Amino acid sequence: NSAPANCNAGNVYFNKGFEQVKNKSEFSHMDSVIIAAYGDTALPFLSKAIAIHPHFVNGYINRALCYLYKGDLTRAAEDWKSAAANFEGRNPLLAQHAGLLLSKGKYYYVKKDYENAVLLLSNAAVIDHDNAEIWLNLGGAEFKLGPFTQAAAARGKAPAFNPSVQRAKQGYAVKTYVRHREREGQTGSH
Repeated sequence: NSAPANCNAGNVYFNKGFEQVKNKSEFSHMDSVIIAAYGDTALPFLSKAIAIHPHFVNGYINRALCYLYKGDLTRAAEDWKSAAANFEGRNPLLAQHAGLLLSKGKYYYVKKDYENAVLLLSNAAVIDHDNAEIWLNLGGAEFKLGPFTQAAAARGKAPAFNPSVQRAKQGYAVKTYVRHREREGQTGSH
């Protein structure tokens, strides 16, 4: 009945499966079966850790990883949100997980699967709220889907967390204005 002991047992099982697939950029069917089997073994331990101590951040973080690698992003996101809600400040481990979601979100964006990109990036923004890169990418993915006000709001948050983003946006605006003026000059002279 120890939350840390159950969490550690769950981690050991998950890590055994993860070790077999960690260096692969894409999983084969067999890789998915392996990681899911170890995740299935790890989940009861992690769930018990959380039941014993409902504010146990590491239990939520590790269970989220199991769900992520089992392909259940909804449950993974719920656990990451619970971990973030139970932690004061910025948790470096959650920031790493947000980086994982950012990477997967970019992957979906490149594949033009904007719905999954938005899903992953919006969850990344919840667990690492101060990450400008996440907000920029979320805004870009939302722009592709069409909710332009949401896209603008997401992109607008980035400069607050990284002032260089504001300088880049200003530079882009100047460049756009100059191009626009050049085109006007070309069409106006004919």
